[in-house]
Amino acid sequence: MKALKTVTLTVIAALVLLTAGSAMAQQKRYGDAIDAKAQKVTLAQLVAKPDAYAGKMVVVEGTHGGACSDGADFYFKDKFDIIEVDPPVAASEVVQLKKGTHVRLYGIVKVRHSGSAEAAEKGEKGEKKEAGEAEVRIAAKGVEVK
Repeated sequence: MKALKTVTLTVIAALVLLTAGSAMAQQKRYGDAIDAKAQKVTLAQLVAKPDAYAGKMVVVEGTHGGACSDGADFYFKDKFDIIEVDPPVAASEVVQLKKGTHVRLYGIVKVRHSGSAEAAEKGEKGEKKEAGEAEVRIAAKGVEVK
């Protein structure tokens, strides 16, 4: 009887560990699933040649850089570059992810040049954009936590 009890407890413990492990292995997704056919780019490529990607759906990997000061969007970065991202519709909780969380974005690249009326306004921190400078954003359709 004692051996049966030990075996039963061991099996239950193993099932609990397996269930917990599979739940941790699952990726958290906000918004739409990432389209496997979408163009994969680096943040450095987007920043270097923003007009080449303007209006296109892309997939970019990097880290969550924290919520922006307005709380409606968040920063996305890699080693050297940082941009702002509009979270997927009805997925505002993605803004509150822990800073440094590895994420994959799927969305439309938005480019605004400093010559436009919108870009002529001061930025979030009051700085003025240099002439010819482009602001790159992503309007995310989906975000996966890696």
